[in-house]
Amino acid sequence: MKRTTVFFTLFIFTFLTFRQVNAQETRQPDPERIAAWQSFKAEQGADWTIRWDARTGLPRTIAHGKTNVYEGPPETAVRAFFAEQSALFGMKSDLADLEHIKTTENKYGLRRVSFQQIYEGVPVEGAEYKVHLFKDGRIGMANGFYYSDIEVSVSPSFNSSQAMDAAKSDLELDSPSGESHSAELVVFPTRDESFALAWKTLVFAEEPFTDWLYFIDARSGEVLEKQNRIMDAIKSPGLTDLERVKEKDSRDADAMPFVTGTGKAYPTHPGISSVSTKNFYRLNGNGSLQGTYAYVLNDDGAEAYSAGHDFQYSTGSTHFDEANLYYHVDNFRHNFIAGLGSLGFTQITAHAHAYNPYYGDLNAWFSAGNQHIYFGDAASSGSYNNFAREDKIVYHEYGHAVIYDIQSGISSSSTEEGAISEGTPDYFAGSFTGRSVIGDYAAPSSQRDMSDPDIGTLLQYEYVRDNVAPIGSVTPHTGGEFFSSILWDIRNSAGISAGQTDYLVFEALDGITGNPNFLDFRDAMMAADNAAYSGAHNDLIQNTFANKGIGNSTAQPPSVSISGHDRLIAGHGGQYTANVSNGVPPFDYAWLKDSNPVGSNSSTYNVSTSPSDTYPIVLSVTVTDDNDDTDVGNKTIYIDPPFLFSMSNNYPNPFNPTTQIEYTLTEDSEVSIKVYNVMGQEVATMVNNTMSAGTHQATFDAGNLSSGIYFAKINAVSSSGETFSRELKMQLVK
Repeated sequence: MKRTTVFFTLFIFTFLTFRQVNAQETRQPDPERIAAWQSFKAEQGADWTIRWDARTGLPRTIAHGKTNVYEGPPETAVRAFFAEQSALFGMKSDLADLEHIKTTENKYGLRRVSFQQIYEGVPVEGAEYKVHLFKDGRIGMANGFYYSDIEVSVSPSFNSSQAMDAAKSDLELDSPSGESHSAELVVFPTRDESFALAWKTLVFAEEPFTDWLYFIDARSGEVLEKQNRIMDAIKSPGLTDLERVKEKDSRDADAMPFVTGTGKAYPTHPGISSVSTKNFYRLNGNGSLQGTYAYVLNDDGAEAYSAGHDFQYSTGSTHFDEANLYYHVDNFRHNFIAGLGSLGFTQITAHAHAYNPYYGDLNAWFSAGNQHIYFGDAASSGSYNNFAREDKIVYHEYGHAVIYDIQSGISSSSTEEGAISEGTPDYFAGSFTGRSVIGDYAAPSSQRDMSDPDIGTLLQYEYVRDNVAPIGSVTPHTGGEFFSSILWDIRNSAGISAGQTDYLVFEALDGITGNPNFLDFRDAMMAADNAAYSGAHNDLIQNTFANKGIGNSTAQPPSVSISGHDRLIAGHGGQYTANVSNGVPPFDYAWLKDSNPVGSNSSTYNVSTSPSDTYPIVLSVTVTDDNDDTDVGNKTIYIDPPFLFSMSNNYPNPFNPTTQIEYTLTEDSEVSIKVYNVMGQEVATMVNNTMSAGTHQATFDAGNLSSGIYFAKINAVSSSGETFSRELKMQLVK
C-alpha cells in the first residue's frame, strides 16, 4: 500500500478559515437563462459549453468557442458583449453595477478584462467577472461570479475604526508594534444565501507577527469570517524588518552597480548533491545578499556581508542558509519564472532561520501581509531537515508569491481552490527541476510526489476532503498533490513540451478569478492554448483532466457505470450491476463482499478491485476492457469496520416524489430517521422504532412537499451502547 494520506502541515500558504456553516440549496438555471443560452449558441456557435453556478443559477463559465467580433478597446468590446447577453448572465441591461478593474494582455494578444460587481456603490466580495478577448476581437471565455438578487442595507451601524478594534480584540493583540490596518466596506455573500454589509478588515502587526483578514458584519458586529493569512514569524534580534527596509532604502540600491559574486550552495539539496561554488548573479554591490530578485535576511542575527561579494560559507555557518536562499531565489526567478511572463514585483525578501509560534522552526511559509518568504531550520527536531536547503521548498514558497501577485483572491482553503493554491507551486518547482517529489529532504515523512499521488481521482479527493482530513490542515496539500499530478501528466505527455505546459499553467492563473475550481483552471488553460497555440493542446488538456475524473473526455469510448451502494460494513456484501454504454452488450453482475470480488465476468470485460489495508477500506473497483486493456469504468466503495453502522445515500436523488434510504445495523438498535428542510424545520419522521440487526430500507414520500433541498438524519443506539449518526442531503424536483 502507498503511504497514508495524512500530511503534517508543511511548506504552506494556509488560510485558516472560520465561517458560518449553513446548508446551501443548489439553484438550477431558470427558463429565461436556459432560453438565453440556447439563443447564444444558435448565434455564436455550437462549440460553446456552459457551467452554471450552484448558488445563483447563473453562468459560472462559458468556454470552448469563439464569438462574433466585438469592436473597440477591450473594455468597450466586453461591455458590448455583456449588454448583448445580459439576459444570459442575469445582469442589469445598463451594466451600471459593473466596474472595470483591470485589463491584462499576454504576448499572444489575449486580453483578460476584469469587472467588479458594485451594489449601491459598495463592492460585492468575490463578485468578479473575467472575459477572455482574443486579439481579433472575438471572445473565447467568460468566467466568474455575479449576484442578481442582492438586497441589503449599505448603511453601517459602526465605522471602520471600530471594526479594526473589534478584529484586534478578537485576536487578543497585546500592545502590538509595527501595525498596519485597513478596513473596506463590502457586500458579503453569506453561507445561508443571504447578504450582509461587512467591514473587510486587514490586521497586520510586526510584533507579535500577525496577519489576519476579517469580515465583520457592519450592522451587528458579528464576525462573519476570519482568515489567518500567515504563519507567525518571530522578530529577529537586532534590526526589525521595518528598520531593515528603511536601511535598505537608504543604501539607494537602484543607483548601485550590479555585480556577480560567488558563494556556496547546494545545486539541489543535501540528499542528492554536494555543496559547490556558484556564481551569485545580479547582486546590488552593497556587500549584502541583496540583488535584483532577492534580499535575504537572517532571523537569527546579523545579515551576511562581504565587501568582495564572496559568500562561501561552510554549512555550519549561520550565513550558509542565506547564501543558499539567494542562489535559488535568483535562479528560479531569472531562469524559470521570468520566461513565463511579467509580475508586479521584482525583489522578494527571504528569511533564513525563521520561527513562528504555529510551527516553531519546522516549516516554510509565505506571508500575504508583507509578501515575504520564510524558512525554518528544523533545529528543534530530528525528523525534519533545514527547509532553506531544499531547492524545491524554496521554489514552492516563491510560487505562492507568484500566485498572490497574479490572483490574490486565491487562498489555501479546504476546497478545490486550496488544492490549486498548493498544487501549482508544487508543479512549478517540479517542472523547473525535472523532479516530481517535493519534501524528500526537508520532510521525508510528508513528501509529495506528482508522479505517484496518494489521491488519483476526483472521487477519492472529495472523500478525503469531506470525510478524512481536518479542515485547513492536510486537505489543501493532499489536494495539491492531486492537482499538481494532473499538470505533471500534461507536461509529460506527447504532443506538448514542458515549456508550453509551464506557460499555459502560468497563464491560467491570470485566467481564473477568486475561489476557482479544477474545471475553472482547465478552461483557463484551454483558453490560453487557443490564443497561444491555436488550441493545439485542447484535447490533451481536457482528456488529462478527464482521466482524473474532472470533466468529460473528448473521445467517447465504451463506458461502464457501476450501480450499487458506495459504503458497506465489513462482512456485509452488496450486489453491483455494471451497465455498458455505446451499444456494447452488458456483462454479468459482479458481487463484492468485503474487498473480494466473487461471481462471473464476461470474456470481454474484467472486474478487479484494489483495496487499501486500513479502515475505512477504500475499495477501487475497476472495469477493464480486455481487448485493449483500457479502463472503461470504476467505482470507489468505502468499507467501514464491522462494529459500525452504515447508511447509504438515498436513491434516486434527485427524486419525485419518493426516495429510499438503506441502512445496516450490526446489532438491534433504537433508530430514528427524521427529515428537515433547509430552515432546520422537521417535515417528516421516517423511522422511530427498535430495529433488528441487518439491512433495512426506509421510504420518504414527499408528495405533499414543495421542490427543494431536504436533509435526512439518522440516529441509532445499539443494544451494546454503540452510537451512530449521519446526515445526508436530498433534492426533490417536481
